[in-house]
Amino acid sequence: MFKLHRAFALMTSLLVVGVSAGCSTAGDDSSSSVDQNFEQSVAPLARFAPYLKTLKTTLEAEETVEKIAERLLASGRPATFSLQALCRVYGKADPQFNVIRDDFKRLEDGIGAYAKWDDLYQAAVSGGKDAATVERLKGQRDEALTRFTKLLTEQQWRTEAGAPTRLKTIEDFLNGFAWQTRAEDRKTVLAHLIDELEDLKSTTYDMKVLEHGDGVHELRRDLRWVLIEQLGLNGMIVVKDANDACPIAAYSALTSASRYTSLRATAVEPDPCRVSLCVVGAAAKAVDEIGNVKDQAETEVNLNGDADVVPERLQAQAQAIYDGMVQNDLIGVYLAELNACKAGL
Repeated sequence: MFKLHRAFALMTSLLVVGVSAGCSTAGDDSSSSVDQNFEQSVAPLARFAPYLKTLKTTLEAEETVEKIAERLLASGRPATFSLQALCRVYGKADPQFNVIRDDFKRLEDGIGAYAKWDDLYQAAVSGGKDAATVERLKGQRDEALTRFTKLLTEQQWRTEAGAPTRLKTIEDFLNGFAWQTRAEDRKTVLAHLIDELEDLKSTTYDMKVLEHGDGVHELRRDLRWVLIEQLGLNGMIVVKDANDACPIAAYSALTSASRYTSLRATAVEPDPCRVSLCVVGAAAKAVDEIGNVKDQAETEVNLNGDADVVPERLQAQAQAIYDGMVQNDLIGVYLAELNACKAGL
């Protein structure tokens, strides 16, 4: 059972004891220690919990690997992204977080590889492609499923005879980790996000480059990780009221329905850091727009066998998005708001 569940039960019992006694006892020191441990672990564990539960429910289901792969495509891949994001946040606190992050990355890659060939196979079937093409793609899909099955067993995501799974060892590590106090934890989290945005702001991205180097792919990746990490913090960072004035005039009329702006308060994160809705929305919009250019460029480059260069007609689109971010100081304003939160701790 995840420690978070035990912590809530423990908190309730401590409150009952405190009310009935009404005075100090010889056990106060130990109670204070337990209460402090609860206070320090509940928020970070609550961030990991929903994504671990999503994976655990699917990976430990009594189903075929093919069924598990299909279920992971629906909800497991987003969960692996969020877990990677949280491990990135705590990577400097303990190298084990980097090991866990890499494990989730490999799981995500395995899901993605199967998804690619399954999509192509299904498209060939629905598109009425010739039998030879359908059979070839089915074979490639089956090979991807075989590799995915091997990954699940070799990486111990699925085990036999009651052997502990990789998820179980990860849960044990998280439950036993010496979490910081709430204030120090928040400083760690905000410092990580600030470092990422400072790197982003100081980097000059070349919109002629597609994947290798600081180009289109890297710009989207760097900005997107900040948004994914922020979303995984379970209410530690929330957006300000939509009626609050936007600090960047160019984005004042921006309406955003992105999942990245769904930063809502939770009970375990009192007094959250508040950032402007239009700033998060503008960053999310940039990620989506750059992503569309990236996808088009990848398709054309792969079909034509070109080098790692964004097609000229798409370079202008990418450059316009990037120039807008720079001219409106989107990253600088984002940084200022997170720095203000950090200074207030």
